[in-house]
Amino acid sequence: MPLFHLFLLAAVQALGGNIKWKCPACKVGVAVAGNLPLEALSGLIRDIAVPVCEYINGTGECDPNTEEGKFACEDLCKGIVRTEEPVLIEILSAKNYTNTGKCAAFGICPPMTTDNPPVPPAKIKSNLSDFSGENKWPNWPDNGGKLVGTFISFTDFHLQRDYQEGSETDCGQPICCRSEDGPGIEGQKAAHYGDHNCDTPRSVLLSMINQMQSITPKPDFIINTGDDPAHDVWNQTPELNSLAIQEVAEEIMGFISDRPYSHCFGNHESEPVNQYRGPGGDQYLYNHMADANSNWLSNDSQNTLRYGGFFQSRLAPKLRALVFHSTMWEGADWYFAANGTDFVGQFSWARDVLQQARERGEKVYVLHHHSQDDLNQYKGIFNKLLDDFSDIVIAEFAGHAHTTFHRVKRDLRTYTKPVRVEFFAGSGTPADNLNPTFRVYKYDTQTFEILDWTQHYLDIDQANANHTAGLPVVWYTDPPATEMYGISDVSAKSLDRLAQSWLVGPNASDTSRTWRAYANQMSRHCKEHAPINRIQEACGIFAYEDVRAHIPGCETSQADRQSDHDHQRATCRALYPVNSGPLPAEVMSRLLTELFTAAVEKDLVEL
Repeated sequence: MPLFHLFLLAAVQALGGNIKWKCPACKVGVAVAGNLPLEALSGLIRDIAVPVCEYINGTGECDPNTEEGKFACEDLCKGIVRTEEPVLIEILSAKNYTNTGKCAAFGICPPMTTDNPPVPPAKIKSNLSDFSGENKWPNWPDNGGKLVGTFISFTDFHLQRDYQEGSETDCGQPICCRSEDGPGIEGQKAAHYGDHNCDTPRSVLLSMINQMQSITPKPDFIINTGDDPAHDVWNQTPELNSLAIQEVAEEIMGFISDRPYSHCFGNHESEPVNQYRGPGGDQYLYNHMADANSNWLSNDSQNTLRYGGFFQSRLAPKLRALVFHSTMWEGADWYFAANGTDFVGQFSWARDVLQQARERGEKVYVLHHHSQDDLNQYKGIFNKLLDDFSDIVIAEFAGHAHTTFHRVKRDLRTYTKPVRVEFFAGSGTPADNLNPTFRVYKYDTQTFEILDWTQHYLDIDQANANHTAGLPVVWYTDPPATEMYGISDVSAKSLDRLAQSWLVGPNASDTSRTWRAYANQMSRHCKEHAPINRIQEACGIFAYEDVRAHIPGCETSQADRQSDHDHQRATCRALYPVNSGPLPAEVMSRLLTELFTAAVEKDLVEL
């Protein structure tokens, strides 16, 4: 190893992580790490990563100045390294990734993929004509003769299975309210229906199911766009995450066992968070979900689910759910970021499914956890795929952002015709002053167009006060969207016009009734939240930059938008539960620098 490389690594620290040197230095670091004996590499990671993480307070996600003291950061950092060390070693020692790819995965070098990455051929295909194993639901065919049907959409439930009522709520970590946090002091005790420093207790899950049961007529199906496990990513195992998925599914299916329930994976189903290896590496999770749904999913659906975590299934005789597995495109999945391609062939599989659906005269709802804006270099491919089938793709349903809003997609040829809407149903977690939320959509049973929605939410503070007083818990229901916004339907065209009205005209005011209704739903009726930027959010409804550039009122810098995952930061508290893991670039950069230096000092490499 030339002495120049050691100088380069030292220079990175001296320059404060200057981007010009950071990437070359990282490539040197991973080259060294990749040639170390695995035992030596493991020891060095533990010796270095934990102190680095503690030194920067878990990148700001823990606070040593609380009741827990130093333990808050020690526990979080040791847990993160414990869960991510095997993945880190696997990536560093892998010979099928380039050093540039590894550093891109760690967020230190630029991404491997361009704005138009190659689309590999499908590795597996579906046969939409094969119904073997599929359950025949009692509300089929023709949806019981109804012209208008309903279905429930929820997302990001984040069930905290170890929630302990009466435990400490200010533990210095992103998620508290566990038995290990000890009894809470006065004013900091976890309440029965949750706390805004914690994830969702089982009591809220049961209360939500009870509210769903009260909805009439009975919904035709339920969709869940992912993230059932809690945010305590430093404290998880594959088994615990699987149990969270299973518990949510069992309760939902217990209420609606005679209706379809479709669920996609989020970034929190995996352990460590965000890390999906691809076919052959995640079978414990894919098989678990396939087994849990084997009583109604067709054999064909189970086949692709077990292979790669994506599948298609029928929600009605002529309505198909296309269920994507989007985490590998989001950027934080080291395996896919290091490779730089959709090496599972999911896009090609999806194109074939859509082509078959078109030939069969079916319509399609698309389910994916991440918003199109979180798909980075794959965003263009994703939107082009759905635009090519805009005659059958009716709507998209997503999550991840933890708030309720929508995106209007216009056609990619002229950017003038609104063709579909990407809907977000909020979240189940009360973390960060939010309220558990789900939506009931009304749809046309012949065309499957979305006609309206109502939003249901549980005021956590009021629910806890009622519980203490021995009063019943009340879920609140907003008026239908058409009533709130004074529109005849919630088609892409209507919601496109509504967003424009918040930018130009009499409703272009922070005090307009329709804007306030949208803002209240976005904040999930937070009692305390930062002002929501009307121009920014109204312009953000137009999904494509080429559209926003020509919308009156969106041309200025005021319309610059943050990523969808930052919506909740803008609407409620600044602190957000640990959701980003794995170790961020600032930790990785310092870790690789220290790793190389330590390897030299211990004579594990030669200069």
